[in-house]
Amino acid sequence: MDCFRRPIVQIWALLFVSVPLMSLPFLAEHLGFLILTGFVPLFFIEEICSAGKARHGWFYYFLFFFLWNAVTTYWIYNATIAGAIAAVLANSLQMSAIFWFFRLFKRRLGKWEKGNGLGFLPYLFFIVAWIAWERFYFNAEISWPWLTLGNAFAGSVRSIQWYEFTGTLGGSLWVLLSNVLLYRIISRLVSAGRKGAEGKYALRTRIALYMFCGVIMVVPFIISWRMFDSYRETDDPREFVVLQPNIEPYSDKFNNMSRRDQDK
Repeated sequence: MDCFRRPIVQIWALLFVSVPLMSLPFLAEHLGFLILTGFVPLFFIEEICSAGKARHGWFYYFLFFFLWNAVTTYWIYNATIAGAIAAVLANSLQMSAIFWFFRLFKRRLGKWEKGNGLGFLPYLFFIVAWIAWERFYFNAEISWPWLTLGNAFAGSVRSIQWYEFTGTLGGSLWVLLSNVLLYRIISRLVSAGRKGAEGKYALRTRIALYMFCGVIMVVPFIISWRMFDSYRETDDPREFVVLQPNIEPYSDKFNNMSRRDQDK
């Protein structure tokens, strides 16, 4: 069992756990809840690498995102193998860049933060940067919405009825907050266990943090199930007509026609 104390073995074990946690919600129905913990192993990998116990941390971050992309979007090869490889690599690099900036921000802040209680700021930066990137992708010329974190619950419609108010980005915020809070709690417990003490936080503070994390992770499910079960179809029927605009999509839509002309 001594081999599991080696940092490199711990990293590979964490990768083995994290990739399924992130991938299964996009591959099977009703497994969306797994992604609420999917980033936790990655944060521990970052912690090991930042402590200097393993070299070339960027490689493990990139490998994590590459495997996640490859496992969940492999089906693109049915259209084009070259396109699938390019898409997986490009998306993995972008995700890795966000995580690299998070790590850089954490390293720079760490030199100044000691004792100031601002250790949460790098994780707040990570959450904001990730959601901003997903938002950008929605409007980019080459859009890639499949791995938007909120889409992990696409097979669990009963659990995300509240998306009607927040959209999928609300789900992404939920996923990121849950992962960060859970990691911070587990990290504190592990650190306290190593020191043989309860840590610097008072018991009431720790209990409040545990309860807040539980509320963030569980309450959205309860609200959604309540919304789903209480929904009733209206008696007044509605008729809808779907029309295809009679325009040439390439020469007209993208070159000569304004949005106002297209909407006429």
